Amino acid sequence: MSGSELAKGGGPYPCRDRAASMQAGDPLGDMLAGQLSEHTRRAYRADLAHFLLYLRGEETGRVLQPGQWQELGPAERQALLEESWRDPKEALRLLVEADRASLVGYRAHLLESLGLSPATVNRRLSAARTVVRELCLRGLRPDNPADGMKGLRRNGNHSTTAGLGAADAKALLEAPQGDGLHVVRDRAILSLMVRNGLRVAEVRDLRVGDLGEDQGFRVATIRGKGRQPRQAKLAGPTWAALDMWLAAADRRAAENGAPLFVAVRKRGRGEEASWLLGNGPLSTQALAGIVSKWALAALPAEVANRVHPHALRHTFATIALEEGASLRRVQYAMGHADPRTTERYDRARENLSDNAADYVTRALNGGE
Repeated sequence: MSGSELAKGGGPYPCRDRAASMQAGDPLGDMLAGQLSEHTRRAYRADLAHFLLYLRGEETGRVLQPGQWQELGPAERQALLEESWRDPKEALRLLVEADRASLVGYRAHLLESLGLSPATVNRRLSAARTVVRELCLRGLRPDNPADGMKGLRRNGNHSTTAGLGAADAKALLEAPQGDGLHVVRDRAILSLMVRNGLRVAEVRDLRVGDLGEDQGFRVATIRGKGRQPRQAKLAGPTWAALDMWLAAADRRAAENGAPLFVAVRKRGRGEEASWLLGNGPLSTQALAGIVSKWALAALPAEVANRVHPHALRHTFATIALEEGASLRRVQYAMGHADPRTTERYDRARENLSDNAADYVTRALNGGE
């Protein structure tokens, strides 16, 4: 029986007695709609796009080779991933026909060709395993090739992300110069990421009404993982950057539920020029592009190429701990439910700043 026949729901399926088959025009979209939150749906869709890209490359003999993905610019990467979802029926066919060898090959591809960390490999592999299992449960494929398949073993005490030192972090914050509306906006975004360690999704989800005061301090209400709210104290420079953005973009006149950060576009030239604002929030991809743009402008290329939103979060944790903040305070500021997550940053800092190799070197060099 062909993959197209399976996708139409024909033939006997061992899994069909566990769930009815789907008849929707976009069964993958229907499947993702059942996820718990909008954030989870977006994450699954992004991870599945990588799996679909691999499956299409496997079928055409054009799987990305080592180094090719890294050589692509952000716009080229995004275009490839979006293409994976352009035809829902084709995407469904690829997932229906995927077998265990495809999953094993995909796992090796993520680890060896793309050089991803075990944690990222496991997350992307989990999305692929979840969707093929769900297709089986819904009667759209005869088996579950992911049954019993395990992810990679990972070191939960180590974070592979590298943060910036204080000097580079300061240079990045000072990079957006000028009074153009996009520059004013980007200064505020970078300040929130570096000075408050916010996740990129937390910056994206900020609303105008989330800014306020508590006990005389400027604060922002942050909704992190699990949508649990916490308060982020806005230091003077961060509030000044936000205040400038609010004034320049007239965001104070917006409704409380309006996104804090939106796309901006300049129309016209000279005295006739004006700025147009978008309605929806900036995407996580757009925010990552902003970080990358200013990193390349402020830092050496070998450093800038490693900078992304999560690296700025790592920067916040490392600098805070270096300056004497307690693990508990850093844990709350970053919205970590498990203190062990925060401890990873501290271990990395201590391992490098007070390493056993330093003691040996001093002994061998006569105390130098």
